[in-house]
Amino acid sequence: MIAQPHNFSAAQWKSMAAALGVNVAITTDAFGRTDVRLDREAMTAFRDGAAALGFPDIAAVFAQALGPGGAR
Repeated sequence: MIAQPHNFSAAQWKSMAAALGVNVAITTDAFGRTDVRLDREAMTAFRDGAAALGFPDIAAVFAQALGPGGAR
């Protein structure tokens, strides 16, 4: 299995989102920290893409957020 990074840069999130055909919103707070915001469509695309490419642990993170009791 391919090694999986624990953190993605904003540029990597944008690149992955573009490959999946979904949008992400990148914001920066007053301390210079970036935050990536995904809507339900983007989370579903990331979950399905990760699963299809052999990254079950990444897919599971998105599945948890999408499931009952997930982040709202």
